[in-house]
Amino acid sequence: MSIFQEAFDSNGEARETGPIPDGEYSAKLLDIKETPHPVTGTIATSLEFEITEGEHARRRVWDSTKHEDTFMWKVAKVWTSLGLKGMPDDWSDFTRSVDQKCRNMHYEIGVKTRESNGKDYTNITSIKPDSEKPPF
Repeated sequence: MSIFQEAFDSNGEARETGPIPDGEYSAKLLDIKETPHPVTGTIATSLEFEITEGEHARRRVWDSTKHEDTFMWKVAKVWTSLGLKGMPDDWSDFTRSVDQKCRNMHYEIGVKTRESNGKDYTNITSIKPDSEKPPF
């Protein structure tokens, strides 16, 4: 089945894709980048994962960490969950190290959907290296 066949139903209408159901998924870390928030300007490091198996294969999930002192607990959790050792020197080192050492690596990620202001969001609740799958 082509990507286009997956995106459209038999009537040529776009398929509805809701949130990814809560659970554990095999995923590959595709991208890591620093971006400013469009309103506040606060920089955040964003991680983009692609689910690699099952009915939700090719769907993507994102997680981000704001570059603020109050989020250091999350930085430490993401760092160790990705299997990294030691400690980053600063925000740029955090992003650069994750990019260089973890891009295209396979992980088992946990996701959970939350609702905010009438919209559903998928949050990554856990990340652990999948040692049975080598990087691409």
